[in-house]
Amino acid sequence: MNLKYFLEQIVSGNLFREWLATLPVKWQHLPLYLRLYAAILIAAGLLFQLSYPITLSDSDMWYHLDGGRYFWQQGAIPNHSFFSFIEPERVFVNYYWGFQALLAKTHEYWGYQGLLVLRALIFALTTLLAYRFIIEHGNLKFPVFLFLLLFIAYFTFIEGRTANLRPHLFSHLFILLFIYILERRPRWAPALPLITVPTLAATGSEMNCGAVISNEASQEKSFVQAECLYPRVALLDPELTMSVPKDQTAYGVCDLITHITESYFNGSGDTPIQDRFAESVILTAMEYGPKAIADGNDLNARAQVQWAATVALNGWINSGSGSAGYPVHMIEHTVSAFHDITHAAGLAILNPAWMRFA
Repeated sequence: MNLKYFLEQIVSGNLFREWLATLPVKWQHLPLYLRLYAAILIAAGLLFQLSYPITLSDSDMWYHLDGGRYFWQQGAIPNHSFFSFIEPERVFVNYYWGFQALLAKTHEYWGYQGLLVLRALIFALTTLLAYRFIIEHGNLKFPVFLFLLLFIAYFTFIEGRTANLRPHLFSHLFILLFIYILERRPRWAPALPLITVPTLAATGSEMNCGAVISNEASQEKSFVQAECLYPRVALLDPELTMSVPKDQTAYGVCDLITHITESYFNGSGDTPIQDRFAESVILTAMEYGPKAIADGNDLNARAQVQWAATVALNGWINSGSGSAGYPVHMIEHTVSAFHDITHAAGLAILNPAWMRFA
């Protein structure tokens, strides 16, 4: 493509129209003039950020630079009022030390021009993210005028202070990024790592990725399962279960046995090793469950029941067995959603009948 043809494409608007045609369908509900206006607005803001001198208005940047240098030289977070405008002089909590460290390194490697580029980059990312967040509303009835006001207001709010290279720029960017991920890209948000310390031997939640959400108002119990729900660490201390009352201890034994029988009777039938493993856990629960119920302070009985509850639903027993879900649990969830009955008590009623059927 020669320069003359390229200029003709720009002047005629063909190049811009071709680019617009490549945008996702969910962006197409915005009028052409609005997208053009937003692009020009962002480009103008970026040019402003790259050209407007920081030194004209930003006196704070220099103490941020000093704070960053102190961090890299001393290996400590600057927390004296020398690195701020706090009066009277005192030690303070420096929540923007990361910004100061980045500022100092940028200035060290690339000088003043590096700071201009950093400011422009933060502005561009924040404004583009705001624009994308708004245009992905995806509602064809979304008022165009309201969109225009939203974007101009946001742009003006950011632009109003971005001549200054301050920590609030990072705050705007990361807050908006956080909201964008939660609202538009929830799968990007990793779950916080879980560390479990069970105080009840029953569900095996300490080593599996399942959970139940109850809605008492609508009388619903929903089962959820996700890889991110696997705990990173599980601390099993049977002493923490010794205060569990007899009825809840018994319910826990019923729950763990049901976890096993559902896969034992509902699998492929050609997994003898897994079947023997399942049988041994059931026998352990039948042997030590009554002991734990009779004497809650029997630490060995508590330990055996707790370990049985964990391995009953951590994937070891039904691995390779082709187990088809948990039918008794699904039936019981319906029962306990409508009636005031403990989950495992419902299982104890339903499981014997289901095993005869299975």
